[in-house]
Amino acid sequence: MKRKYKFIMFITLVFMCIVSFSIPTFSKFQLPVTNNEWDGTIANSFSGGTGTISDPYIISNPSEFAFFAYSLNSNNYEGQYIKLANDIIINEGAFTNNGGLHYIYNDNLYYLNVVTSKYYSDSLYENEVGSINIFPTLNGFRGTLDGGFHTIYGFYGTSSLFDNLSGTIENIYIDNSFIHGGHLSAGVVLNADGAVIRNIVFDGNIIASENANPQVVNINIPDFDVTTSYSIKLSKPSTTTVDKYLLHGICSGIDTFILNNQEYDCSNFIIELNTENVNIITESAASFSNLSYEMHYDENKTAGIVLTANNS
Repeated sequence: MKRKYKFIMFITLVFMCIVSFSIPTFSKFQLPVTNNEWDGTIANSFSGGTGTISDPYIISNPSEFAFFAYSLNSNNYEGQYIKLANDIIINEGAFTNNGGLHYIYNDNLYYLNVVTSKYYSDSLYENEVGSINIFPTLNGFRGTLDGGFHTIYGFYGTSSLFDNLSGTIENIYIDNSFIHGGHLSAGVVLNADGAVIRNIVFDGNIIASENANPQVVNINIPDFDVTTSYSIKLSKPSTTTVDKYLLHGICSGIDTFILNNQEYDCSNFIIELNTENVNIITESAASFSNLSYEMHYDENKTAGIVLTANNS
């Protein structure tokens, strides 16, 4: 009975060891001793693979990752597979937004200028020390990227790491990322459509542009008749602050009408509104047709992982 107990315990311990070593997990990325930072070069190809599920394209260094990014201009990799073989270090220093924008490199604190993408030893940006590597957004990917639980470290860009994603990205730790300046910004994916985003961890700073992006939306309104009064409320996005509405249309049947306490001639009109409410008063029956309104608003949006997603 005693031998049997020891054998069961031995088998249990072996099984626990197998399980513990076979389940990949994210661990906090540590900077390497040697400098493997991207030097700005673009490789001519992946380091290996044929793009199949059993033999994926292999990305082993930042230059090959840059080749992947730029190759998306002509190849969306639909139905193909790519895998990271190592951590990808785009910028080796650390970005921080604590008490101002700074860049920590070799244990020294520098002042980061997002306009020039350079860092300086002084807050007046007079003594330049170095430049940040700006990496392009991976746009239009439709294949499968398996990060192999590796880290993409120090991504620095203006919108997101991925945009217009319709493929699969998985098993990636994105650490020390810094994204700034975009009206629409996201840590990982700006727009996802029919995408799969799985086992992604993001850590970084996202700062939207101070100047919003003006938008104009034209919306048609059904024709309506007015006997003496009529009220409608124009719809708007719930999270959007509208600057103004321009109401277009044709009035017929009377000489004048009153809209929101202001008198207008009954003819073709374009009326600027400062509210989504429309209150019309007439002395007799009138018809309003060919109606539409322009909605002017400013747009600034940020997100940690995904900004917009459809069927994903």
